[in-house]
Amino acid sequence: IASTATTLAAGSNSASTNFDTTSGSITITASTNPSYKTLRVSGGTARTTTATSNTVSVGGIISSGATHVITGGNLQALTAGAPLYIHVPANQLNIASVIQNNTSAGGLVLSGPGTLNLTTSTNTFGGGITINSGTLSIDNDARLGDSANGITFNGSGGLTTVTNAVTIAAGRTITLH
Repeated sequence: IASTATTLAAGSNSASTNFDTTSGSITITASTNPSYKTLRVSGGTARTTTATSNTVSVGGIISSGATHVITGGNLQALTAGAPLYIHVPANQLNIASVIQNNTSAGGLVLSGPGTLNLTTSTNTFGGGITINSGTLSIDNDARLGDSANGITFNGSGGLTTVTNAVTIAAGRTITLH
């Protein structure tokens, strides 16, 4: 994520711009489905970024400083076939938006020592999940996207469940590195 970023506004839309939300919650109201090179949600106060009914394409998301929320609409990687990168260096990021493919499957890659909570009803992305570090938290297998998505652990990452009764789909392969 670049050290310089433009403050995210309700109608922001630029696939070549790094956007930052550091001063309060925001509702994305772009008339078209917006694209962001990166989206940084930061600050010591919890922030909520609401996508209403939009599909937001983003190269990567970083969340730090407090427990932040991204909700509503759909999230997908910026380019078809690329993974959605999420970095949580501390605290938690709660995503309650549907994570989907951008035309073709690219997967989800998690890094940072923080926790990513996937809380939407059903994610539909394919391409697998890679946990380089940090914790991925779910309360239902449907949060992990396509039932064929494998989960690869590289290093110190983990998968936790909010409840004791989560059954992981039989088609998911677990790989430890």
